[in-house]
Amino acid sequence: MKAQKGFTLIELAVVIAIIGILAAVALPRFGDTTAQAELSNIKDLKSQLTSAAAIYTAEQAATPNGFNDYVSSATTATKPMTMALGGFGPNAASSACTVAATTVTCTGTFNKWNVTYNFNGGGGITGTATGKNGNTGTKTF
Repeated sequence: MKAQKGFTLIELAVVIAIIGILAAVALPRFGDTTAQAELSNIKDLKSQLTSAAAIYTAEQAATPNGFNDYVSSATTATKPMTMALGGFGPNAASSACTVAATTVTCTGTFNKWNVTYNFNGGGGITGTATGKNGNTGTKTF
């Protein structure tokens, strides 16, 4: 008699079970990558706003009084030393961030977060991101 070669049904079932367990553990870790990527982009904008405030201070020899001094909601800068937010974020074309004296609010700009940046004087900026569209939690940075 010739010996048959191959895997037994039990061996195949064990391999499939191991792959299933690994997938069940790994998939939730990758499920929230969009929210994490957007949060990184949001934190980067905070750094850009802080840098723009420092540049404004250096160029004007005066501390800005608020975002209105150096940030614009338009797609292009409206005056010298103005940072334009019109092209920022994944939904920037349909919903740009709005700029007020001491706040920049980005409610429709991101898919997973509503964001508010607060100007605290002297160029200090803080931010809060609140989850939306199935994303929960609040992040402060």
